[in-house]
Amino acid sequence: MLRFSVLAAIAKLLLGSALAAPNVVIVESGDTPAAWQKGKLPAEATLLENFHVSPLPEATRAALLTGQHEFRCGLGDRSTGRSRMRPGIPTMPEIFRAAGYRTAFIGSWGLGEAYPCRPEDRGFDDLVSHGGGLIGCTPDYWGNGPGSLAGLRHKSGWEKTTGSAAEAFIAEAGRWLDERITAKEPFLLYLATGEYSGAWPALLAKLPGDTIVVVLSKPAVTPAFQEAETRQSCTIRWPGKIPGGKKVAGLTSPLDLLPTLTHLCEVTKPAGWTGDGIDLSEVLQGKAKVPADRMVFTQLGNWRSDEAAGRFRGRDFAVQDGRWRLSGLELTDLASDEPGKNVFSEHPQEMQRLLTEYGRWWDSVLPALREPVRYVIGAEQAPMVKLTGYDWWPSRENGAEGAGAVISQDFIRKFLQDAQVAKTRNELPSTSGHWRLEAAREGNYEILFSLLPPEASPEERRALSILRKGIAHLRAGQEELRLEIREGASGFRVPMDLEAGPIELEIWFDGQLLNERIAGAFFASIEYKGPRKAPKTELKPKLQK
Repeated sequence: MLRFSVLAAIAKLLLGSALAAPNVVIVESGDTPAAWQKGKLPAEATLLENFHVSPLPEATRAALLTGQHEFRCGLGDRSTGRSRMRPGIPTMPEIFRAAGYRTAFIGSWGLGEAYPCRPEDRGFDDLVSHGGGLIGCTPDYWGNGPGSLAGLRHKSGWEKTTGSAAEAFIAEAGRWLDERITAKEPFLLYLATGEYSGAWPALLAKLPGDTIVVVLSKPAVTPAFQEAETRQSCTIRWPGKIPGGKKVAGLTSPLDLLPTLTHLCEVTKPAGWTGDGIDLSEVLQGKAKVPADRMVFTQLGNWRSDEAAGRFRGRDFAVQDGRWRLSGLELTDLASDEPGKNVFSEHPQEMQRLLTEYGRWWDSVLPALREPVRYVIGAEQAPMVKLTGYDWWPSRENGAEGAGAVISQDFIRKFLQDAQVAKTRNELPSTSGHWRLEAAREGNYEILFSLLPPEASPEERRALSILRKGIAHLRAGQEELRLEIREGASGFRVPMDLEAGPIELEIWFDGQLLNERIAGAFFASIEYKGPRKAPKTELKPKLQK
């Protein structure tokens, strides 16, 4: 497929504009005001008015990028080690890049912070992003906050910046588009601003006419797991090819965008590609309708990482077709005059039909949910990997609280401040967790770990991360190191030989809290340094007489 796509891209360049590839811009705009819905772009675009997304924005992003339900991709939560897309699943930017497109991701990623789950690992040539799914979460640049940035990540590393995230992303997108337009090369831009910015629509004015623009906005939020929580605005504009001012009433989903955009752009998908979405290209061009029996499955996920996924089958789910929606024991007829009324008892056959379909779907995604997506250490593409408590799986030690206790920088600051005062220190629970990793090669690794990241200010490090006397524990699989903590230390640099393959790594300190409670190392990095330092210890079997 790759060779064919490269040849096709070369042919387009040689043959000129007659075969020019349309550009693609995908925008996640956050909460979109009513004024935007009445603006110029919707009048020039087709609205998918029955467009249903996943409950979590990262899950929706994964479904859009792969054309597969987020559970098949490995996502079941926003953190706790289950917010990463599984390697090997083809993504939209990988497919378009193979066809000669320049690709970029600008905005909020939240689908993995280390190799092989970063935007640059999943097909994007260029990127500008913060860490984690939200500004100020634990993997983000230390000091970033919702209203003000300290740094953003580029492929070359973190770069200091100022201003709000939306403003920074819009500015970066504008510069990137100017470069692509000057270079006259086809491009795919995914812009996830995380919040609405009145500035970004001005970007559209500079786009070449032959550009497909897809705009998604967040759904409304209701107290219960209802249709409004997953229904989202999606408009698609392609001047001269997709009618303006039109609405599509059929049931659609982010899963549909990959097969639709590849078809519209005549980009070849990998041989044998299968997905959970449908191709809407003829629907958008007025040549067909969305099949009435089309179904969309929703499951919140968001359960504890080490819990058996199977026990959550009957919780927080919905299955919907063109007319009926089943959520738990609530069945609604979306075509009735009372679409919110529960008609479970009046239509048991419809309930049973939808429940049966949901069961089949659940069985198809369950194997992927059971297999964790691991960060890879020691790979040539990323010799050093940074880790945070945001990606912890539950601790193996004395029932410690895990990633939920350290999902943001503010949570960590509060924890460390409380640990400085005897009264509040006595109230802190054990807080730790382990990382599920894969060592790409056997060898010697250098592991750095501490309570704060290296970019934290010296003042904050002195105030919050100085360790008391105790023991630092580092356990990788069956191996455990115990290191004495000297008064005044703030971190450790430890060499360790590791074998290739899966590794469960946990690092924690005792002596920092009271009553034998432990505190995990919230930040760590692992770097491959070369061949192992010590020979393997081989147990020789005893001869039986």
